[in-house]
Amino acid sequence: MPADSRYVPSTQIRIGIVATFTLQFLLVYHLNVTWSDAPSRWLVASYTVVTAMPIWLAITVSDARRWAAWVVALITTSLLAALGWFAGGRCAPALDVECGPVLAPYVLLLSPALLVAGVFVRSALVCGSGWRSWPDYHVLYREAWQVGLALVHAALVTGLAWLLLAISGQLFHLLGIDVVRALLGDERFVYGFTGFALGMGVAVWLSLVRAVESVRQIILGMAHLLMPLASVIVIGFTLAVLITGPANLFEAYEASWWMLGIATVVIVLYNGVFQDGQTAPLSRGWSQVEFWIRHGAVSALVPILGLVAYGLGSRVLAYGWTVPRVYGAVFALFVALYVIGYLTALLCRRIQAGVQLTNRLLAVGFVVIVVVLLSPLMTPSGIAANSQLSRLESGATQLDDVDFHYLRHRSGMAGYRAWESLGNDPRVRQNEALLARWQHPTRRPLQTGAASDHELASLYSTWVGEVQPPQGLLESQVFRQAAARCVEQNCWLRPATIPSSPPTEIWILLRHEDANESERALVRGEIFQRALAHSRTWQRAGHVSSTGPIPYDALLTAVEHPAATTVPKNWPDLMLGGLRLETEPYRPPSGRGGDHDPAASTPAADPQR
Repeated sequence: MPADSRYVPSTQIRIGIVATFTLQFLLVYHLNVTWSDAPSRWLVASYTVVTAMPIWLAITVSDARRWAAWVVALITTSLLAALGWFAGGRCAPALDVECGPVLAPYVLLLSPALLVAGVFVRSALVCGSGWRSWPDYHVLYREAWQVGLALVHAALVTGLAWLLLAISGQLFHLLGIDVVRALLGDERFVYGFTGFALGMGVAVWLSLVRAVESVRQIILGMAHLLMPLASVIVIGFTLAVLITGPANLFEAYEASWWMLGIATVVIVLYNGVFQDGQTAPLSRGWSQVEFWIRHGAVSALVPILGLVAYGLGSRVLAYGWTVPRVYGAVFALFVALYVIGYLTALLCRRIQAGVQLTNRLLAVGFVVIVVVLLSPLMTPSGIAANSQLSRLESGATQLDDVDFHYLRHRSGMAGYRAWESLGNDPRVRQNEALLARWQHPTRRPLQTGAASDHELASLYSTWVGEVQPPQGLLESQVFRQAAARCVEQNCWLRPATIPSSPPTEIWILLRHEDANESERALVRGEIFQRALAHSRTWQRAGHVSSTGPIPYDALLTAVEHPAATTVPKNWPDLMLGGLRLETEPYRPPSGRGGDHDPAASTPAADPQR
């Protein structure tokens, strides 16, 4: 078949695409409604099959006379239905095992995998290459753009359609007719109409043959302009890391994600410049310079990905596997394979063939990996749960540091089974506090906003010189998160002792948000105490505030006292010099019972860190 030919869907297929998109979003609506209840396995399986129907419609209707096409479609449908059936069984709202953390990644991964598979199917139909050989790369590249731009076009059509509906609803409302606004507020209509509009946008765009070339050339021209800039950024960043060292880099939790982001941008722009391997470059005047700049950027990704691997590996060794780390490792592996493939093509001086082969293999590999991640072979939640159990058995993690809520409610059935096994651990059964935490696990907030060691160094030095706080308190993530606000505000750390049996040691971190001496402002702060007696794990126990606004000089006089004293109450207020601080507890003091504080955390305590 000529390379210039296109696969243009027939009218019947376009109608089928619109219908299946509408049905798909209606099933998403039912999935969303039943996430807090017990979603039927049949519902998840039906959603999976319907999501793939536009692809299989294209196969069976266009090649309906070949029985092999129907066999392949039937086998694939059975496989997808099995994946949906398994995904539906990975959560159990009846057991308070949440479905959102399990089904959301399933929905997000399934569609891209089917999209990539659809591009190969469309290319095979255009080339007539069958199932035993690769479709022509020029056609594969063009069809990928066709499908990708179809989704962009569909999103624009859907947005404009909703804008018109919103305007119509307001117009009818001015006449006292609220039926339209009521209809627009109905979730079933929202999901159904969104699917219908997306289906219309995709079906119409797939019939527009000439529009793709024009839009693609505009975008590729932008890639030519942006690739040198991205290359300079990557090369400059790599040199800066070699000069300054990576120590400051890994103080930021999100460093690996930023580095993966820039690596992904470079790979995408590199493909934009490469195009289909047959089109002449747009900038002939400095093509050789541009050639070495972009390949220098790809080469600079090697140490960047090495830093990503080091950072991810360090966190896995320190805290074990979590679901985000599993997905992050897979994503980093794919980016690394792209870099290896492109550099190998450069070294072998077969850039055109090497890039084409790399893109083909990794596209197929993406589909395979998604199927594996969604199947019983390698579920991320199971990997995370088994990792935490292994760390407990080896002593790398203490039972005090286990996030029972995450295992119990948000890790699917794999995490639920791990939580059950911990309940049979003698160490939990013989410890009343741990048993209470296991029986009634509470959710820990995500630990964000913690300041770096460099930012807190001067603060810690001042506090250690004044009051000598416990090292475990200063190292705890929950305290670092609170102390991060002290980088830009005036803070004081002071101890106190609550008279109990035995006495309870607490520490108060006070903040004065306005350092202007002419202003009167409230003093606020947080109370910290040990999660368990003699434990290095610290938690938020409550918060404090002054009884009224005070001038700055009065605050300075009060904080000259090295410790606060208690004022008798059920939960005692505090006195620091002449400053009265009202307190409100998050939970009773250690040793007095009560639920475990959901904010309790240390750097080793939270497996989600």
